[in-house]
Amino acid sequence: MPARRKIVCKPGQEADPAPTSLEAIQREAQFSLIVSYVRAANNIAPEYVLGPSRGSQHLSQARHVVYYLSHVGFGLSYTHIGQMTTRDRTSVAHGVTRLEDGRDAPDLDRAMHFAELALAELFATSWKASNDSGE
Repeated sequence: MPARRKIVCKPGQEADPAPTSLEAIQREAQFSLIVSYVRAANNIAPEYVLGPSRGSQHLSQARHVVYYLSHVGFGLSYTHIGQMTTRDRTSVAHGVTRLEDGRDAPDLDRAMHFAELALAELFATSWKASNDSGE
């Protein structure tokens, strides 16, 4: 399991505490799965996807895909995604909106559709397997 990310917030804003509930652990696992998927699909090192720099257009688009799949595919809030990526929630909302606008292109729409399906199935299968009591 990868090392737990330190959530960095803006001054005056508190980070969510480390996940203790099953729901919080599940959200973090979903987010990690999405980041791994986007990294592999775009051949990007993890420190660049979640790094502080905006980076190239390719990197920015990949980050928008992370935001979109996290929010639309798994229902994570903009605030939570922002905390996980050290971005403001408005930046996350902007990235989701940019990607939604781009879904008018058939290739991107198809890619996002299949990514959502694949990630949902992969997560459901792996989550069930890792939490199966063996009965």
